[in-house]
Amino acid sequence: MCIRDRLGGLEHKVSLSEEVKCRAEELEAELTRVNGEVAALVEAKGGCEARMDKVQRAAEEQCEAAMVELERAKANARSLKEAADEAEVLRAKYRQEVLVRKRLYNQLQELRGNLRVYCRMRPGSEPELGEMEHAKPLMMDKEAGEVTVNDAMRDKGIGRRTFQFDETFEESTQAQVFGEVEPLITSVLDGFNVCIFAYGQTGSGKTYTMEGPRDDPGVSLRATQAIFREIAARSEVEEASVSLSMMEVYCDEVRCLLDPGSKARISIHQEGAVTVVTGIKTIQVADESDVGRWVSRGQAVRSTGSTQMNQHSSRSHLLLQLQVEVTNRLTAAKTTSKLMLVDLAGSERLARSGAQGDR
Repeated sequence: MCIRDRLGGLEHKVSLSEEVKCRAEELEAELTRVNGEVAALVEAKGGCEARMDKVQRAAEEQCEAAMVELERAKANARSLKEAADEAEVLRAKYRQEVLVRKRLYNQLQELRGNLRVYCRMRPGSEPELGEMEHAKPLMMDKEAGEVTVNDAMRDKGIGRRTFQFDETFEESTQAQVFGEVEPLITSVLDGFNVCIFAYGQTGSGKTYTMEGPRDDPGVSLRATQAIFREIAARSEVEEASVSLSMMEVYCDEVRCLLDPGSKARISIHQEGAVTVVTGIKTIQVADESDVGRWVSRGQAVRSTGSTQMNQHSSRSHLLLQLQVEVTNRLTAAKTTSKLMLVDLAGSERLARSGAQGDR
């Protein structure tokens, strides 16, 4: 091989060496770049792992807090259930106690008598005392509940006779008379029907006892006040509504005094053990003032007339009815009862009263 050819070969090798060197430099630069990226990725990986650890710790803390809250909720639920069970037990005991109280209270009333008869003596007027020559025809023994009638002249064919009553009132106030029947008002709110009426001849004081003057009311107004007073006292455990009806029996006809112009046919009939009157007006009343206003309207159209015994004699039977519906707020038990207040017409003989015609 000639020298020229060798020189050419050497030049070719030198050229290849420079290309390799350039390629090596490029690869070194690329390796440096890749190493930088790898370092950045490693750093980023460390940051991610730190954040993941932080998130995991936070999640674990939240999970622990949630578990604590769950346990607390379970404990509260158990407490609520125990409280509900205890409330139900107390509610059952309350229902039982209410029934026992009602039974005992009304048994006491029954022991005193479901039918009670009281006698109240009106003070004699001057003409009456003069006619009797100031003798005392009636003698009352309050302790024994006895009233003795002494007709010394025997002009009435009575002679001396003694009558028994549950209670006697000689010189008594309106409050004392009502105090004897007031316990029955509680029985009305306990679901029992109660009827209070006054009976006697014209001028004996029936209307005075049942109605009384405005400044000294009788049994009817005092009973109405007691009804609403007792309703207010029980308002936390009982809800009550009261309705009023008012009628008179005059010449064997029933008339509605709250709607005297009504043409509705009034009917009285039995539904089982209950006497029902249909065709009369019934008013919802909120308090004794409402009752007083409607009763005044009814009284204004009641049948009255003058007799030889009483200038303003009641010539009809007056019936004032309060219907009470009670709902126990705790037990939802409902009762319906009636308080009937009655002022009967005079029971005297016609020859004595001088009443004529329809009266």
